[in-house]
Amino acid sequence: RPRPACQLNGWSPLTFHSVWNAGNAHMYVLRLRENPSSPFDAPYVLDPSLGDKPRSSIELLVTMRGGRKSHLTLDDYLAVPPPRTMQFDRVRAMLALQHGLDAADIVAIDFESGRFDKFM
Repeated sequence: RPRPACQLNGWSPLTFHSVWNAGNAHMYVLRLRENPSSPFDAPYVLDPSLGDKPRSSIELLVTMRGGRKSHLTLDDYLAVPPPRTMQFDRVRAMLALQHGLDAADIVAIDFESGRFDKFM
């Protein structure tokens, strides 16, 4: 029975939407998982060593020291281990590296990029 990529990889809808469409002639390879650690694990895993690595990016609302807020794009969002929204230090370090910022100046990261502010 076919499974959608988000279910197969255990991605949240937020993670699924961060993944780019495959490029021209790109190939994603699914490899059979030999020893799943749990019966709930997907039977296949993406194997970037046999094919292309999916690209991903996400727009984040970042609060800097002093209260200034900026929308910044984080590239290679799939490199953040799940649960991705709980990996503040890792995401902060990646943002600092990608945007030439001092990681200590990043005080908050909104993974939903402010989309739910109107409900608060």
